[in-house]
Amino acid sequence: MSRLFKKLLTVKKQHLLVYFMIICIAAILAAPVRIGDGMEYIAMAKALSELRLPAYSATELQEFYQWSDSQPYQGFGHVHLEFPSLTGFDSRQDFPHFWFYPLLSVPFWWTLKLLHLPVVHAFTLLNVTLLGIALRVGLSTYSPMALCLVIASPIIWFLNKAHTETFTFSLVIIGISLASRGNFFISATAFAIASTQNLPWIPLVFILCSLSIIQKTPSLYKTAISKKNTSNLIANKKVFKYISAFLLILTIVSLHPVYYLIRIHEPTPQLASGAVESSFPSLTKYFAVLIDPNLGLIPNLPFQSFIAVFTTTVIILPTLILGFFRRNRHILNSQIWFAFGFTLFGAWLLFAFAKTTNVNHGATLSISRYAIWLIPILLPYFYIYFHNRSLKNYWQIKIVNFSYPIIFLIYLVTHSPSLPDYHTDQSSFSKAFYNLVPCAYQPVPEVFLERNLHVDGVPEQSVANSSCSLSFVKYGIFPNNCNYTKDEKAEIEKNVKSGITSSWIIRRGTFNLCQPRVVPLDKGNLEDSPSLNFSNSNLLRAGSSKSFLYIAGLANIEGTAPDNRRWALGSETTLMFNLDEPQKLTLSFKFDNAIDGQNVTVEFNGVAVATFNNLKKGTSVDRVIEIQASKGLNRITFNYKYWNQNQITFAPKDSRPMSVSFTRLLIKPADKQ
Repeated sequence: MSRLFKKLLTVKKQHLLVYFMIICIAAILAAPVRIGDGMEYIAMAKALSELRLPAYSATELQEFYQWSDSQPYQGFGHVHLEFPSLTGFDSRQDFPHFWFYPLLSVPFWWTLKLLHLPVVHAFTLLNVTLLGIALRVGLSTYSPMALCLVIASPIIWFLNKAHTETFTFSLVIIGISLASRGNFFISATAFAIASTQNLPWIPLVFILCSLSIIQKTPSLYKTAISKKNTSNLIANKKVFKYISAFLLILTIVSLHPVYYLIRIHEPTPQLASGAVESSFPSLTKYFAVLIDPNLGLIPNLPFQSFIAVFTTTVIILPTLILGFFRRNRHILNSQIWFAFGFTLFGAWLLFAFAKTTNVNHGATLSISRYAIWLIPILLPYFYIYFHNRSLKNYWQIKIVNFSYPIIFLIYLVTHSPSLPDYHTDQSSFSKAFYNLVPCAYQPVPEVFLERNLHVDGVPEQSVANSSCSLSFVKYGIFPNNCNYTKDEKAEIEKNVKSGITSSWIIRRGTFNLCQPRVVPLDKGNLEDSPSLNFSNSNLLRAGSSKSFLYIAGLANIEGTAPDNRRWALGSETTLMFNLDEPQKLTLSFKFDNAIDGQNVTVEFNGVAVATFNNLKKGTSVDRVIEIQASKGLNRITFNYKYWNQNQITFAPKDSRPMSVSFTRLLIKPADKQ
């Protein structure tokens, strides 16, 4: 092999610098885009830059809305940041996410303001600075090729976003790199800073502190007792330094829980806002961040994942099994332990991810935001792969070096910072996967629903993918876009009667690779379902979805009372609820029609109770209908003839299938009108 070709296959520090500069330029040139919770961080950064508390009063919040509406960037207008449950003792409202990350952006905010440049670029500058520091620290332990594999990933897309993914990603690189060199205290500091935004990192902080104490105690004790005229260990400067370092780490770790305990009497706002699942997660939900075809780490990072699996099976496991790892201080062996240790901690992180009430977390480009945290954990695997003697002269390493520029270009294009957020769309891989082998994996229903309905935060309801190869059926209600066989319907009806509320219908797939079947998802007693709570049966109020057993065909609530509204989606809106006894009720609704010639039919338990034909655009329909509800399950259905993007398009920039806009929709007892 020629020397020139060998040089081309060797990734050096200069190459890493070039790749880093390319993604930085791409991030800086891309216009800032607000995604997910980004407006919270921007609001807190603005307040901190003005030397105010990160919590907002009602007046300050309205002033911030005016400022955000004036920004010419995507996603900055018409935001709503009201969280009544996070109002503190001083009537100022906090946000569901902490202010440490916005605090770091303040120097950049001030600099841009001084230069009369758009201040929202502060987060882009902060993100590229953090990533640059992380790569510089990482080079002291890991090869440029290993770090290149880490940045050739979806992290590219997050660089121009006011979101904590780059913050966490960078600190994990720093923490792992320092821990790999035995600098456990400094590594713990990096993870402590990461924990200010994400509490699941706290256990790792104390593990690293414990390792540092075990590592340093013998030498510190010997140094202390050897000092003349020193009777107290604390008097020794080195001991005092490490105690001070530990107290600093403890202070950083305490910032988040102590602040919120003082403000809202909860250690984290996620508990106050109900963002933490109380039940134990299922295995499907536990592994979703790893293997889900839409948001999983492995489908979105296949090349790097393959290296990690190859390293584990070909190098790590044989090394441990054959007994070569016996107090050997060689760096390769230490990296095996770090790969093993950080993988175990990754298992804890998967549990923490699965405890969230929203697995298909917004603000991302297909891959889960949580999966971004796991990418740097692959660094010890890359180190072992590139430094193992048995592979050093083989093509496995050369192929990786040769393939990297191609991989980098692929991610630079597919995850360009200028691309929009599409966490409510199926990825190309998942579409092909479910079309070919729908029997191979049944996802978390929430992920499947939001990706196929193209709406975030919808209540659990029946839905099927576009090819009808996989369907999720809730309470025996079949999705409208598919035709089902008599056997499938009979099996679902049988499941519902036996108390099974949710099932998957699996079909053969494109090449008949699967056996058609109905798979029960859960089992319960419908008679024990909670009765409709009339104090929370107004569907234009937050939290009302918990009172109903089933809600389908309704978008999220928009606006603030009394001017809020809720769009009906698709061909029908379905509401199901349970009653302990028969009761007369009133169905009160008001909707605005947006399509000429619209027909709307209202049905209760399969019987039409109201019909509105040939409605003109702009017509408002206001009705109160009395209905006789029976004991047990009851069903209300609104059927629509037209909706957006189907025959008629009235909102070309909005992909949602909007039918009519409800400004009132509630159920209450007939004797309480």
